[in-house]
Amino acid sequence: MNQVLYLNAKVDIGANVVCENCEIRITPRAYVDIWQSGSLNLKNCVIKGAEPGEAWRSKDKYGCLIQSSGVLKIENCRVENLTIDSTEQWAVNSTGRVKLEKVDFCDCVGNFFRSDINFLAAEVKTENFAGQFFSSPEDPLKRLLGSRIEEEDDDDKIGDEIDDEDELDDAGEEDKERECAAFAFCDFSFAPRKKHHFSVPPFIKVTDLNIILHCNFTAQGDSDQWDSCCLFLAISDTDSCEFNDCVKILSKHSTFKNCSFENSTLCQD
Repeated sequence: MNQVLYLNAKVDIGANVVCENCEIRITPRAYVDIWQSGSLNLKNCVIKGAEPGEAWRSKDKYGCLIQSSGVLKIENCRVENLTIDSTEQWAVNSTGRVKLEKVDFCDCVGNFFRSDINFLAAEVKTENFAGQFFSSPEDPLKRLLGSRIEEEDDDDKIGDEIDDEDELDDAGEEDKERECAAFAFCDFSFAPRKKHHFSVPPFIKVTDLNIILHCNFTAQGDSDQWDSCCLFLAISDTDSCEFNDCVKILSKHSTFKNCSFENSTLCQD
């Protein structure tokens, strides 16, 4: 607690670890592996690059800063001036559970969360963010034919309105039949990462069940940089959200209720 920590080597986490009121500086050699038996809870911390302008990059072509098959919780934290250099690497690659609550991402660049559907972001804010904030694994619409089309009668279970944060947390963490990616009360400002002979993915790409409630999305920067869309939302139940200057939102088998689209285009398939 109350320390400045330089993450400069590999750290294995197989138990429950809490880091509170710390400043965590990420060096290019940093790597954290959260085992299935482990959890990492960051509370009231500031996470940043170790040196101004210094980017994190793995020697592994498809590496990540944090690999997690356990539980990662980040609460009341600020992530700033963190750059993930390679377009094929991630800040977090999770097959476990991820929960973000009241986290600000400021002046960050790159790919940040690649996660299975057990992902919750509540009151998260991005500012001067360029890159991809969230992507579900590359198995497009893997549950679509099995759950969304063949079991249309169950859609009301998926789309039930969640009135408070506790219920939203339950939907993402406790009810295994309704595991999903969930975003609530978030304020996202984002821009495409400057293109250097590579494709520019959407800010959020969800190819599995997801719920989005009371979020604001504001696209910035050169809209021509996006390859195909700035948001890709498949199997999404979206309610009471605002979309501003989102040049193209690609949606598949999704519903949008009480949403506003200012200078934004929704393309539904």
